[in-house]
Amino acid sequence: MQGRPGARQDASLALKPASLLNARVRPTSNRWSVNPVWLPEGDRVLYAAQNAPGAPHELRTISAFGTATSGKHILVNEDSSEIAVGRHLVYSRIRRDSNIWRARIAGEGEPAQAAELFIATTREDGKARYSPDGSKIAYTSARSGSPEIWVAKADGSSHVRVTEFGGPLVGYANWSADGQRLIFYARPDGQADVFEKPVAGGKVRRLTDDPADDTMPCYSRDGAWIYFSSSRSGQVEI
Repeated sequence: MQGRPGARQDASLALKPASLLNARVRPTSNRWSVNPVWLPEGDRVLYAAQNAPGAPHELRTISAFGTATSGKHILVNEDSSEIAVGRHLVYSRIRRDSNIWRARIAGEGEPAQAAELFIATTREDGKARYSPDGSKIAYTSARSGSPEIWVAKADGSSHVRVTEFGGPLVGYANWSADGQRLIFYARPDGQADVFEKPVAGGKVRRLTDDPADDTMPCYSRDGAWIYFSSSRSGQVEI
């Protein structure tokens, strides 16, 4: 294949025009399907898949020909990429570890304050929110194996898990004005919906049930309304 003088020659570019016309769509039913590689037998493709943001990544296979649907191959807890198949399957995993930090706001004329590590595990911890009276902190943590809402005292002690969805994504909890309830979104069925849970215990109450994504909920100041972001109109709106 001819190219510019000195340009790198890539064998993958040496395709006959006719071969491009033979491309076929292989429906995978997953929201994200990336990093495809051929399996040694030559009739199946291995790829990384994810059904929703925050969901576990799967390594799945699909027939390159015919009508066979995709099948789950390996379930992984982190992002997977750089897949290669020879005698063995090898791939890389991206593991994240975020933590919650705290710092005192310096007063006028005072030196800047150093932040301190406040809530930390070997998994992801984040999205912290103080309760209205400042006595508690709600945050999202994967310390139990899947993202869940947790509540701790303001000094960072006495951590209690509030939700038990088991994945794939729970997040952005906000407090009611009286500090008795938390509102958040989760994806138990793929799409994001809004949920509410009493902090002291009780059942989770589902507030939305739409095929679109409903996220980032918060209460109005008087507690009479709930505001949230949604794509149900075809674009993201409040």
